[in-house]
Amino acid sequence: MAKVDRLYFIDTYKGMLIALMVIGHAVTEGSYIFQFIYNFHMPALALLSGMLFSSKNLSTPYFTFITQRVRRLVIPAIIMGGICALPFLVKVIRNHELIQEFMFKLVGTISGNSSVQFNFNCSPLWYLYALFFAEAFFYFIVKLNKLIAGLVFIAIIIFYINFKQAVIPYYLNGIFLSVQFIPWLYIGRLIAVYLKGNITTIAPVESKAMSVFIIASLLIVITPLLNESTIVMARAYYGEFGYEIVAHFLLALIGAWVAMAIAHRIGDNKLFTFIGYRTLPFVGFNYLVHGYTSRLAFNPIITGLVDIFVLLVIVYMLDKVPYVSRLINGYPLKNK
Repeated sequence: MAKVDRLYFIDTYKGMLIALMVIGHAVTEGSYIFQFIYNFHMPALALLSGMLFSSKNLSTPYFTFITQRVRRLVIPAIIMGGICALPFLVKVIRNHELIQEFMFKLVGTISGNSSVQFNFNCSPLWYLYALFFAEAFFYFIVKLNKLIAGLVFIAIIIFYINFKQAVIPYYLNGIFLSVQFIPWLYIGRLIAVYLKGNITTIAPVESKAMSVFIIASLLIVITPLLNESTIVMARAYYGEFGYEIVAHFLLALIGAWVAMAIAHRIGDNKLFTFIGYRTLPFVGFNYLVHGYTSRLAFNPIITGLVDIFVLLVIVYMLDKVPYVSRLINGYPLKNK
């Protein structure tokens, strides 16, 4: 029973963060809602990936591990990227002069570029490609002793300080963005090891922890009012100055903890577990859907909610075609 409860907790946690992601993509950049969501939602997902990176992964032969991750992340990304390419393909059929632009966007899409300028309006897919590359590296890094791993983290920080996204070839953008996941994965892994795999124990289930939860919640709510800077992992941006980077890093950890606490208290929420168990199509089709809903000229938050509703309908319909659903989600879906 404990295992089932934990799975529901994880799905609820992911579902909440993915819902925030969709809304974050709909609101105006720089707005309070944008700042609030971006302060923690992507790092929180990366941390969870590290927590779920089990010892079983490390004992799996590398080729087998990579094959599993290709099936789980890359194949769904390629399929959804192909679906998002269809409107562009129609334009090419009508105007053959656009073939060069189509090929340009094709390379950007399958290499995980995060800018709509370089993909088929499916920017969120960068996350799947970046996570794949990061886990491919992480397989080896997690086996290093802590001192060497610390040196790797320092090297990563120096790397991002000296190389900006703008100077990286567009077809290497996915790999460039993936490196920033490694510290988050490692921290998540350390947390899981410390808690002996039971990550639900970091949530405040007792009243004595409620004061800490309230203070942490107020911190992530108030901070966007005081600081206009935020984390944008799609650009590997954490701030302009050292203190900003450290502050954002700590705030992201606090936000992830608060999200876990809320997910633990919510438990088996049908909406969030539905999303959390089927995160990939919500990620892959987000921009495709928003490209149409944004034309309705609703309030940005309402547009984000409409996006979630439309995505729910799409994913529900995909569930009716099991084979397609398995491919897009990266694993067989089972009725809960």
